[in-house]
Amino acid sequence: MENVSHTLAGFALARGGLGKTTPLATTALVGGANLPDIDLAWSSFRSALVYMATALPGGTSRQVATLPHPGDPLRWEWIIADASSVRHGVIGALPFFDLAGASGAVLARNLDAPAVEALLKTCAGEVVSEFFRFPFATIEEGPDGGRDVVVRDARYTRQGRGFAVYSARLGADGRPIINRDECP
Repeated sequence: MENVSHTLAGFALARGGLGKTTPLATTALVGGANLPDIDLAWSSFRSALVYMATALPGGTSRQVATLPHPGDPLRWEWIIADASSVRHGVIGALPFFDLAGASGAVLARNLDAPAVEALLKTCAGEVVSEFFRFPFATIEEGPDGGRDVVVRDARYTRQGRGFAVYSARLGADGRPIINRDECP
């Protein structure tokens, strides 16, 4: 959320009755509502590059992000994506917080596969494209022997699996079958 949203949530709690308990309750509620963004204080230590696109020589580009590691304010996740792959791993807020022996994972994006291109041109694919900052796709065998095109966001992925996932069954012609009820 943006800081404005955090601040408005704090004021809403105060106006809802919690602000009448002590003279500084509103201040405490607004300050507390902004605590989820305390990770911004670390940005000066490792130059946080949140969703930054950089141009490389030769006309290629890549996206770079550092994101707070869930439940651990001393470690951040890094993501570097180009047209063909997404690399991600963990880095400490300061060098002595780095995990010993930690290395990054590389995931093939596969966004140029015909089934994935067809999915991304549908209404469901438009929603995926708007939400997923670092998408990568796989074609997976379903339990019934059918095939699915599966798109994941690397921000929410651990070892190639994650919770930000969209899956569509592939028809006999290799094109995704989209339920129009799933479209906005």
